[in-house]
Amino acid sequence: MVTGVPLVQRVRLEEIATTALRMLRLFGMRIPVVFRWGDDAICVDVNIRSGFVPGSRRPMNDWTTRYRDSLNELDRYRDLVDAVVAVGGHRRPKVDRDASHGLLEGLAHSVRCRIPHLAGRNRSHRSRSVDGVLAHLHQTLFDDLGLGRPEAVSLHPDEMDVELVLGGIPGLPLPCSLIYCAVAERVGLEAFGIDLPGRFFVGVRDETRHRLTMIDPFQNGRIVDGAEFRELAAEIDPGIDPGRFITPASPGIWLRRWLQDLKIVCSRSGEIQHLESWNQLTSTTEEMLERRD
Repeated sequence: MVTGVPLVQRVRLEEIATTALRMLRLFGMRIPVVFRWGDDAICVDVNIRSGFVPGSRRPMNDWTTRYRDSLNELDRYRDLVDAVVAVGGHRRPKVDRDASHGLLEGLAHSVRCRIPHLAGRNRSHRSRSVDGVLAHLHQTLFDDLGLGRPEAVSLHPDEMDVELVLGGIPGLPLPCSLIYCAVAERVGLEAFGIDLPGRFFVGVRDETRHRLTMIDPFQNGRIVDGAEFRELAAEIDPGIDPGRFITPASPGIWLRRWLQDLKIVCSRSGEIQHLESWNQLTSTTEEMLERRD
């Protein structure tokens, strides 16, 4: 990395890159060379075999690379949080990729502190009373944090940003559901997303009682009973057994829906400059998930 070079002096940058080329030619590889000035940067590629190739200006933090890396491991909701934080980094390049995990862990700690047999534990633990943990989880997320305020939503891209929603702004269905699942995972609950057109619920299994509780985090944690869900399923497709809709959303479903919702809210709010990023990330998602499969 070469520092202290103003971006406007592109001729000088090429001279420095050429010098770097001569110094590194023996390695026979292609490397990125970054010229930095304050908080800004320009990145170019030096091809050691052929010479200097100007690159495009881009942020120092390569959020696309981080997003691709996050798709290699999507076994837990904390992994999915890493992926959507990397998505958000394309819109807010200076986002702190660790901040969301700290906030989620703080919420999980608040739940544990309310439950005697979980208090003081730093890891998730399967509760002996799912109903009890759910009650404290809802108190923490919906009463204390204020998650799920549909009346305050304005369909703005900020409402798809996990860190901002954790910070108190109203969230759209997917961020609300992901926050719910990520905290539930940390306190030992078996939670999963349920993707429906225009909605995104969360299911929580109670293996002891062989029961499933369906929750709408976007609607202040409202419990969705069986009759209501059957009506919703009939509206979607009356010829399909409602039970077929109660399928845990895969990481691919979460991410495809996330990017699609971002396209919608960015279009509505006038942030059309980000649409290309969301389209590129959609292609990246399909490519990486195909490799996983």
